[in-house]
Amino acid sequence: MDRELEIIKEMPGLESKPEERVKYIMALSTDDEKIFAIRFSNLKEEYLVEIVNSLSSYDKRIECLKYFEDASIQKRIIKAMSGLSDEQKLRIVKMIDSEILKREIATSINSDDIKMECIPLVKTQRGKKLIILTLSDENKIKQLGKLEFVLERKKVINSIKDEEVKRKAVHLIDDERTITMLLISMQDDSEKEKNLLLLKNERNIARVISSFTFDDDKIRLLAQIEDERNKALICMSMQEREKIKSMLQIAPHADEIRIDKNITYGIEIESEGDFYQFVMELEYLLPRSEQLAGKIDFWKAEQDASLIRGVEVVSPVLTDNAKSIEDIYIICSLLQKAGLKASERCGGHIHIGADHLKSKEAYANLLEICGNTEEILFKISNEKGYVPRGDVLETAKSISPKINRAVKEGFLDISDDTDLNEFIEQIKDAQEERRYSINFKKETQRTIEFRTPNGTINPQTWVDNIRLFGRIVEISERLAEIENSKSLSVSEEDIRLLYLRDRLTKDIPEEEKAEMLCRLLFKQDEREIYMERYRVNSELISELPREEDVLKRLKFDSVVIDERKHVLGEFAEIAAGEERDNPKSRLEAMRETLNGIIAEQKRKMEGRERW
Repeated sequence: MDRELEIIKEMPGLESKPEERVKYIMALSTDDEKIFAIRFSNLKEEYLVEIVNSLSSYDKRIECLKYFEDASIQKRIIKAMSGLSDEQKLRIVKMIDSEILKREIATSINSDDIKMECIPLVKTQRGKKLIILTLSDENKIKQLGKLEFVLERKKVINSIKDEEVKRKAVHLIDDERTITMLLISMQDDSEKEKNLLLLKNERNIARVISSFTFDDDKIRLLAQIEDERNKALICMSMQEREKIKSMLQIAPHADEIRIDKNITYGIEIESEGDFYQFVMELEYLLPRSEQLAGKIDFWKAEQDASLIRGVEVVSPVLTDNAKSIEDIYIICSLLQKAGLKASERCGGHIHIGADHLKSKEAYANLLEICGNTEEILFKISNEKGYVPRGDVLETAKSISPKINRAVKEGFLDISDDTDLNEFIEQIKDAQEERRYSINFKKETQRTIEFRTPNGTINPQTWVDNIRLFGRIVEISERLAEIENSKSLSVSEEDIRLLYLRDRLTKDIPEEEKAEMLCRLLFKQDEREIYMERYRVNSELISELPREEDVLKRLKFDSVVIDERKHVLGEFAEIAAGEERDNPKSRLEAMRETLNGIIAEQKRKMEGRERW
């Protein structure tokens, strides 16, 4: 007691600098004296670290962890102690609050028995799982009951390598969901089939059958399945395309979308329903015969946090061919048969390969076409009879005001010396974040994502929307090729396209603009699909209460990236007659006017290869 009074009496007062109090405490001779002094030092945590790390006893350092609330400082103290025993690590786990630090310490313990004592001390399911994953296979089985979430149990079960442990476990566990996951994870299909009798729920039986290696075995066992959704699950898991097709009644469909064969695309089919987690469990669907990087290409089933009990099925890279279209029909049919539906939360996102756009002018055309018809695209990218989903206010916001502002402020300028990649980066910077009607900010691949469509599992709607956005990219590149051509020979079709592109930048009635867009993008026999969508969906939107009309709450703006190219407006009155009687003299006048404009611009650009 006398010594403690002496320590307090000699310690520098609170008015002194913290460094002086630290220096005094560090000079004390024993660990107990230093710990006593810490209690009365009134020092902040960062000053106490040096004192605690100077203690000779690891046990006393561990005891001092209670004086710290900052997990990063606790970690500094723990890291300074090398060679801790498993028992000491258990004491630390019991003492600290940080879930991350608890998990790090627990997983470094050598003894499985002591690790298992740590599991109840960790609150999060993920933390428990990560500790369990470091146990022996036998102990992993024993600790499965500590995990409440099925997906966490699945990850642990899939980490078990010893097949004998699994075989024994299925007869020791009384939870059918866990038995099902154990059977699915087994390598031996005969062992799986033998243990199917342990399962009472037909859905679980179907899940195990879906994990078999060979389609013929799946088809043989399909006879014991009655529920159509369970049959669909087994069909989804099959590897042989022709056998999948034979089990489905696919509606007749065209063999091509009718976009440039060099354009690549991909789609994300979002849907919700009770079977979502079992589709995700399959992970890969509908293998394709094409090889990519030495592996067979699949459709991939993924979780989407924006959905409720939902799954997102993502296509591989596709092109306009019969097999790709057939893929879309097969996947949609399987999702329908599994009872999944596109809800108001689901989006129908389409990715078009950006490599098709070869110049800044092509990107500028894309921005102008989409920017000046953005509200129209919200109407015609949805199936007839459907209005834009409510969450476009968050997930597919209008991008035209962003682009228009960037152009006006000189941030997005096609006339400067930036190369194509720099121009693309300017567009991404103008966009700021990805949740816009058009998303250029894909980091992992060169694609442009179109986010306006609602989700759907109607395959023909997907085909029509791929044509819509594929054509926008295709026409944007074609217009740039006309603009950048060194030849003064301009065809009637070139004139038509340039005129229609120019008209989209004008302040004209929306229905007329929709007609101009369809004439720009589609052949005559294709236009009615989209114009009918426009007319019907526009009428439905006009009847909505104001609070339900999401387009009223989005702001749209005109977009003109380059005023110079719209000099074609000088002969708009001449071109306007094209749709009436289209006399040869009129087309000749248009061609002469356009050639004159191009020649003049070439002179003004002083040799710069602009046209």
